[in-house]
Order: sequence, then structure tokens, then C-alpha cells
Amino acid sequence: MARRLADDLADHLRERILSGNIAPGERLAEAAIAEEYSVARSTARIAVESLIADGLVEREARKHPRVVTVRSSEIPEIVALLDISESLALARIMAGHPDLRPLRAARGEQPSRVLHTLVEVSGSKRLEILHRPLTFHTILYAASCADAASPNTGVRGTDTGRAHTSHPAVEDPAVAQSQHQLIDAVLLGQESAWEALRALQRARQARLGVEAGAALSGTGGVSQQKAR
Repeated sequence: MARRLADDLADHLRERILSGNIAPGERLAEAAIAEEYSVARSTARIAVESLIADGLVEREARKHPRVVTVRSSEIPEIVALLDISESLALARIMAGHPDLRPLRAARGEQPSRVLHTLVEVSGSKRLEILHRPLTFHTILYAASCADAASPNTGVRGTDTGRAHTSHPAVEDPAVAQSQHQLIDAVLLGQESAWEALRALQRARQARLGVEAGAALSGTGGVSQQKAR
């Protein structure tokens, strides 16, 4: 029961961080969280540890944990690692016979949710553990760019919340088509899944302002004006 309460608390705090309600750099004091949510401090501690495992919060010596700040210089490397992990996941799926029902159920979700589901159904916990926090980092970065561009819009939006939350369908017709093509091709075991995956990855690079080829070159190439 206590663990479930901590998980629910972590889910709520995660949503607040990804929506911008708790800003990058803001500190999370366990005592303050316990008081705000009327839970035991041990419950708050478990929730914060979950956020640390997600890569959303980081510890500092002799200070309260704080929400991570994702810098533009980090984005090419993050995107490259996401691309690699997704490609490895697709290779595992095409070579095996995993349960693809979660991927079928993700149809119509936001791109980051579809791509994370692809990694999940591959069956590789190593890839999943790598992919989850990096996905959150791209969401934080995109939200911070949107907030900087529109300082009076209030709460920032995200293209996904928790990695396990349902969200409205993606609005870009081209991206939506690529998602459908990826899911259909994977379900049917068709090689066209690779091109559909690359299309979604290119769309992510464009959204984050990563110049073509920069993700794997290690030379940078992020334009904050392009990120949105």
C-alpha cells in the first residue's frame, strides 16, 4: 500500500515536472513534499528516488535534489542515443516474436510514446532503461524552449507525460502517417518499418532543432530557435 502511494506520488510529481509546473533547477525537499501531499516522509523519499531513476531529478551533496536542466549542447548526443536504442529495439523485434499488443494499443499516441513502446516491446531492459530518461530529457528541453519563446502562456505543454500515460493524438499529418506505417509494418514484419522509424526520428530532430547529421556526428548542431 505504501509503495503504491509512493508510485502515485511519483507519477503526479513527474507530470508536474514535465508540464513545467515544477521548473528545471527547482529543488525537491522531501519534508516539503510530505507536508504538501500529507504523506510520510519515507513515502516522499521513495517518490523522489523514482524521479532520480527517471533522470528527471538529480542529487547534489548537502543539498536537496533538484529538477535537471537539459542544455542545448546535450541534445545531439541525447538524440543520437535515442536513435541508436530505437534501431536496436527494432532489430530485436524483427528478429524475434515479441508480444506486440502494447505497440498496437499505442496507435494514435504522441511520437515519444510510440517510440518508447517500440523499445519496451523489444524485451531489452537495457535499452528501455536507457531510452526512458533520455525521452524525458527531450520533453524537458522542448518544454523549456517553448516556455522561453512564449513566457506568458502559463503552464508548458509536453508531447507526452509519463511514459505510460495516454495523450491526445499527434496533430502533424505526416508524423501521424509515419507512426501508422511504423506500427503496421512492425506488426506485419515488413522491412518498411525501418524507413517509417527513420521518418519519426527525423521529425524529432527537426522538433528539437538538431541539424541533419549532427545527432551522430558529435559536433553539436542545435539551433534553439528551431526547437519547439
